[in-house]
Amino acid sequence: MLAPDKSGSDSKPAATTGDGLLAAEVDFYERYEWALTPHMRFRDAVEHLTDELEFLAQVERDWRFDEVVANVYLLACALFNAAEEHLRGPSLRLSSRIADTPPGRLARFFAEDLSPKRFTGRLAETRQWRDRWLAALDAFLAARIAGDARGRGALLAAAASLASLLKTPLPATLARRAISIPSPFRRLDLTIEDVIALGERYAERFPPRGSRPILFVGLRTAGSYLVPVLRALFASRGYDAVAMMTLAPSKGVSRREQSELARFASQGYTAVVVDDPPHTGGAVHTGLDIVRRAGFAQCRLLVPTHPARPHLFDELPADLVVTLPPEAWHKRKLLSPEYAQVRLDEYFRGQGFDSVRLIPCETTDRINARLDQDAAGERGTRLKKVFKVELRRADYRETRMVLAKSVGFGWLGYCAFLGGHRLAEFVPPLFGLRDGILTMEWIANETTVAEPDAGARIDTAASYVAARTRLLGLGATAAANVEGRQTNAFKLLARSLANAFGKFPVNLLKRPALARLIERSRCPFPTFIDGNMEASEWLIGPSGVLKVDYEHHGLGKEELNIVDPAYDLADIVLNWKLSAADEHRLVTRYIAQSGDSNVEQRLMLHKLLAGLWAMKKAHDRLFDKASTLAQQQACHQQFLTAWDFLTVQAARHLGGTLARRQPAPWRSPIFFSDIDGVIDERPLGFPTTTPAGIEALGLLNANGIPVALNSARSLAEIKAYCEAYALSGGVAEHGSYVWDAVNQCGQQLISAQALEQLDRLKAHLRALPGVFLDERHEFSIRAFSYVEKPRGTKQKILAHLKSGTGDALLAPISTLLVRRVMTELRLDLITYHHTSIDTTFVAKGVSKGSGLVALRDMVLGPQAETIAVGDQTPDLAMFGVASRSHAPANIGCGREAKLIGCRVARARSQNGLLEIARSITGAREASHGAATDRSDLMIQALRAADKPWRTNLFAAVREVLFSK
Repeated sequence: MLAPDKSGSDSKPAATTGDGLLAAEVDFYERYEWALTPHMRFRDAVEHLTDELEFLAQVERDWRFDEVVANVYLLACALFNAAEEHLRGPSLRLSSRIADTPPGRLARFFAEDLSPKRFTGRLAETRQWRDRWLAALDAFLAARIAGDARGRGALLAAAASLASLLKTPLPATLARRAISIPSPFRRLDLTIEDVIALGERYAERFPPRGSRPILFVGLRTAGSYLVPVLRALFASRGYDAVAMMTLAPSKGVSRREQSELARFASQGYTAVVVDDPPHTGGAVHTGLDIVRRAGFAQCRLLVPTHPARPHLFDELPADLVVTLPPEAWHKRKLLSPEYAQVRLDEYFRGQGFDSVRLIPCETTDRINARLDQDAAGERGTRLKKVFKVELRRADYRETRMVLAKSVGFGWLGYCAFLGGHRLAEFVPPLFGLRDGILTMEWIANETTVAEPDAGARIDTAASYVAARTRLLGLGATAAANVEGRQTNAFKLLARSLANAFGKFPVNLLKRPALARLIERSRCPFPTFIDGNMEASEWLIGPSGVLKVDYEHHGLGKEELNIVDPAYDLADIVLNWKLSAADEHRLVTRYIAQSGDSNVEQRLMLHKLLAGLWAMKKAHDRLFDKASTLAQQQACHQQFLTAWDFLTVQAARHLGGTLARRQPAPWRSPIFFSDIDGVIDERPLGFPTTTPAGIEALGLLNANGIPVALNSARSLAEIKAYCEAYALSGGVAEHGSYVWDAVNQCGQQLISAQALEQLDRLKAHLRALPGVFLDERHEFSIRAFSYVEKPRGTKQKILAHLKSGTGDALLAPISTLLVRRVMTELRLDLITYHHTSIDTTFVAKGVSKGSGLVALRDMVLGPQAETIAVGDQTPDLAMFGVASRSHAPANIGCGREAKLIGCRVARARSQNGLLEIARSITGAREASHGAATDRSDLMIQALRAADKPWRTNLFAAVREVLFSK
């Protein structure tokens, strides 16, 4: 900071607003409406920077001046980074490890050669502007680093130079370029003070006298914000020659960048690679390899160390790495009791208290130990500290618990204040924001007064999302500014939907077109969404339900970057496991309070996105962060919850297109059908049917034929499918339970002794590392393991082409392990079998055949005719007792099935089911309904799954060749 903030007990209480916030803070932060979204274009950043440079000459010389200086720095470096990206030009976007392999470099050079020549038209002008911009920025940063020694005058003079350069005409392609946001200043708790401290540590280790000239090589995006500060700092510390450049490891080195590196290497420079706190170290190692290959005799690495990766570089030589440990970060000091005392004194004296004092507390010590552990466990977890405060005035005394948390540097943290101020009804009481530290009341579960009922919780959540829509709107251009690497949501959805068109290369060809279609279906109410509606994020305070951590989830480099409040609604349905009735209550209340009348038309796509994102995060955490057995099991449950959510929601959505919404009453014949491989496949990465499957079920229902499921799925899933598709009943868990949906009753088919053995086996399997259960199964066991992330270049490239969700991740457990456990536990009443994604344990003596007989006898009697449809070996037992049996062409035991008399259709999967349904009902024409709605992108993708692979391939090629 330029001027230390000395607010304290001797100062006059500051003016406050009606809600107790400092008027100066409210007035200042409300200027930054644009700070709600980090995504802007180059031209937007120019506009905001122009305003900040003008404001710098007017703002008071206190904390506000420091904030404006920080904003000028951030916006100026954002323009520099955009210019660097513009000069680099287009390239294949590959992971840093792939980009640096010989095939990756060859592919990138080929793409560079084929880039449109018009793109390079005004590069010389841009390069000249970039160089002048860096010179002016260097002067500004030198004045900032010098602080009071140079004074306000030097800063204002440098600011004037920056302002004049902003008037320079630049290419339209640069003006339209999206601004990239630096992770260290948005989500990793760093400030410009840490960049300076990092440089000072280098200077202590390698002082200027006798040192080689230095080239700082910043790895974009973060490097574009770090190396200008380091160059200004080292120039002020007496280093003779200090140069800088930036590289994007994921893009690799262009020919121009190679030439520039070689020139500095030939002049004897030391190459210092600079980046933000690494997660895996892959990018910085790639950067070091690049400068070494360029011919530098001496290379070093200059990076802060994140608490989640404290030993990342321990094995590297001591003279290679200079780092800033997390305990030395500036915000650690800002969260100290000394700083908190000063700040809280100012806040609470403004509310009329005469005495403000921090007091020791075992509870806060325990909380802070847990918060420190959380920060050390996951990169991106913000620094937090809880304090207990004693407040006095006259004869009144009270104590409060206060949370101080890091929310970003400069304008990148203002959204936390704006959101907390405007959503005061729904979030813990806010006290203020200063130096990137947000101070608010700490609400713990033990402070609850009364537990609201489920309906009240749902109403509050709906009102919260509606309030964000009304109060935190982003404007019509917000969604348009999200592009390139920021379009995480569009890419994730496109990858999932593209899989419905077929395997490689069709899915790869379809992704860009699908991403464009998703992008066009923008929300009419772009909103600064919450993005994290997990149940743990909601607490019950003295006045009701409150949302904590209400900022920084939806937008950012590692976030979805979506601005549709429909996502928050979908996330609530997912995380709160809402029934259809509760979901209707949520959406109805949201519409009434927001005016977003067409949200239901967008909701299913956002449910798909919420589920896929939850699966991805759970899998990433499982392999990257979950170290204990409990953490691993929690990740698995998150993954399976999302899998189940997607399966049920897809069934409800597709089932809603059926003309008849009531199950057919029991009569002969009963149509028994397996689910997986017949009604469902996994075209989107999770089980779902297709329009052909819906058409088949609709034909059977319209003709009064009762449909009963016969599956390994859990009883809960059987009930959900019966409700979604208006089915008459089903056999669950390989014949362990039968369900009559017409009369809403069921019957267990396994013995108490077998159930006891299953319970013992469950308890044993839960304690085994790497073994995970589907807890929905009550009368059988479904056990999984997980496929690790691929290793090696070839495997990584292949994985990049896949969806990254669903059956690519789950796997059965080891046969050797199964046999050992069953022998040790003496499980003589249990048997097992493997599928492609799990291992199932069931009671001996039950099967799909015995389940069919039991349900038939329960609802009609032994004389009733039955028709069975299946596709795998367990279905043979069903074929053997049915009156007639059929199978789609994808049957895996066709020879055995034909011996029983099974008729095999010509078509596969859902098309095969439709062929069978038509042969049974005699219907030839497809019924029409909502499944033909061309505006429903999910249904249209699933319609492609019903088409031949070659048809989809030819269509995708035509689309690529002839699309504009």
